[in-house]
Amino acid sequence: MNVEGAGNMKREYSILIVDDEEKILKALEMTLKRTDEFTSHITTASNGEEGLARLAEGNFDLVLSDFRMPKMDGVEFLNNVRLEHPYIIRILITGYSEIDVAENAITKAKVHSCIEKPWDREELITIVGNELRSRDMKDRKISEADTREPDDMKHVDSVVEALCQVKKIQEEMLNGPTKSLAMEMIVFEFRSTSDLNEFSHEVRKMKSVSIEDVSMFENKYTVTLRILRESYNKIM
Repeated sequence: MNVEGAGNMKREYSILIVDDEEKILKALEMTLKRTDEFTSHITTASNGEEGLARLAEGNFDLVLSDFRMPKMDGVEFLNNVRLEHPYIIRILITGYSEIDVAENAITKAKVHSCIEKPWDREELITIVGNELRSRDMKDRKISEADTREPDDMKHVDSVVEALCQVKKIQEEMLNGPTKSLAMEMIVFEFRSTSDLNEFSHEVRKMKSVSIEDVSMFENKYTVTLRILRESYNKIM
């Protein structure tokens, strides 16, 4: 996961491709392997369930998924990716006539890009490369920013401690000095993927809490949360 130079893409990226058609899987794999723009290690899966299992086994930078798949379609799969692994770049492949699918993917799964079939090889490489480059630039900005930490940055040693911090803020919003506020933003830092995944899973159970952004740099995850006062959340 280390960048070997500023402004370029020298490291190897881990990419997961999910499609129920073996020919398309192989075509996408060969396309993304045979490019000078970036170096990648490709993993494939033939359906959404298998894709989620692959994600649980290792760290990935980007997921590329077809829409039309049995049992779990691409939008549902990528939404699960967003919930379980919010830091992974999500790209959906759709048919040329499936505009409504693309809109749903952007709204529900918050995909970063949509690619139409039949895809153009160079366009596919450019889109994937731009998404990877954009993520690297974002991570570098974090590392090059002022060393002073934001007032709302919380260093926690465990998921339990992070969840306690969230509940404490919720309590203060209802009963404490901040009770007039309708919304609060807070930033946590986690040092492992397992902690981030566990925290994300627990946050999904909270009606008035949502993950707004996840950034990764040097194996540390910075998570920005939005906490709504319960009554305000119901109005929205």
